[in-house]
Amino acid sequence: MAEDEVKYQPDLVKSPGQVLRETLDDLGISHAGFIKVAGIDSDYFYKFLAGKARLSDEMAERLEKWAKLPAWLWWRHEKKYVKHLEQKKDQT
Repeated sequence: MAEDEVKYQPDLVKSPGQVLRETLDDLGISHAGFIKVAGIDSDYFYKFLAGKARLSDEMAERLEKWAKLPAWLWWRHEKKYVKHLEQKKDQT
């Protein structure tokens, strides 16, 4: 890459919670309905949606079952999101 070229690095990485919100919307599942069928603690669920709680093993398993996306995919996204937050923190 030439010195005058700028490498594009997006400043937006969606949290796994944001991805879940969009997935549930796409599937037509309400938040309350998902909490009930998946047996998830509502406080944790809403913190997760807001990006304030990290992915847990239990949540990954339930997401795999109810949101139709494999647990490994949720974990990969969680890892990328945390890395993004760390990089952003280092830049400030």
